[in-house]
Amino acid sequence: MADERDYYLQVSESIKSLFDLTTRIDERVKHMQLTQQEMQSKMDAQLKVDHDMDGRLQVMESKVHSLNGGTTDKLKDHIRDIETEMALMNQVISKSESRWGKIIKVVVQLGWIIVVAWALTRLGLQAPQVFGL
Repeated sequence: MADERDYYLQVSESIKSLFDLTTRIDERVKHMQLTQQEMQSKMDAQLKVDHDMDGRLQVMESKVHSLNGGTTDKLKDHIRDIETEMALMNQVISKSESRWGKIIKVVVQLGWIIVVAWALTRLGLQAPQVFGL
């Protein structure tokens, strides 16, 4: 009988230990649920703030775009005008270079003619007839 009594005492203590354990687990679960609810409410508040900020940002971007739209177009037109002027200047420069090249070529040829004529007169030779003259 003493063995039975010891057995029942052990079972009773085991049940009491299990009850204490489940009570502690329940307390921890409740604490975790409260923490999760707090975190969820904070997350919802942050999502609302983010959503509001996104709306404000979209409004600001649309205002900036509408304000800068004309400015951007003006800048593009100005850049196009500058490119046109540069193209015209390049054409003028290339024509001037071409003219100067022709002038230098003529001057060099005249110089050679003068040098050859001087050499012929120095040597006492007659110049060849050019174009049947």
